[in-house]
Amino acid sequence: MIRIAVLEDNDVLRKRLIKILNEWDYVSQAHGFSGNQEFIQMNLKEGYDVLLADLSLNGENGEDSISYFVNERKENFAIVISSSLNPARILSAIKSGAIGYLHKDDPSIRIIGAIEMALGGASPISPSIAALILNEIQGNGVAEEEGEHSISKKVDVLTKRETEVLNLITRGLTNKEVATAISISRNTVDVHVRNIYTKLQTSNRTETIFEARAMGIIK
Repeated sequence: MIRIAVLEDNDVLRKRLIKILNEWDYVSQAHGFSGNQEFIQMNLKEGYDVLLADLSLNGENGEDSISYFVNERKENFAIVISSSLNPARILSAIKSGAIGYLHKDDPSIRIIGAIEMALGGASPISPSIAALILNEIQGNGVAEEEGEHSISKKVDVLTKRETEVLNLITRGLTNKEVATAISISRNTVDVHVRNIYTKLQTSNRTETIFEARAMGIIK
């Protein structure tokens, strides 16, 4: 039997994953954590075998825990569960030691199946992530990194409507003005903006515009 740690700052998702894992008869313990220090301290006591980690943790970087965990014991393995589609960040997480990368919006995700794949020596990767990695390897994506950001070709990270909202935000429109411009409700615009922040792993408009330009989503 194995012990699993879930590093995720979204309370709802963390609790759902813990529930699924604790119902699996191959798991002796599954615990959830919202930050790096909390996880590292408990790991010293419990000695987990598997880490499921998000990359953005309320200002912290989940890669720190991934790197610590996989280097702490050679039998350990980590799988990323993230909404980020930033090619540079995906590759950085893998270089940090993650054996797999699952996208949160992938409807095909089966967390137990992913762990079983990893236990069997395979690397569970969502199709959308695999496509991005192939683009990088084939030279169609990131040519070089500039700090934490990259120069890449445009990828279909956002929906058509989200891209439309983002372009209007880039022009300086408020959410209310965006709603009027494209004839949708203010609440719907707010939802689109939150989704954009989540997908680009950003927390404000300035950071979002910078990230979107770095990824080639907008000019």
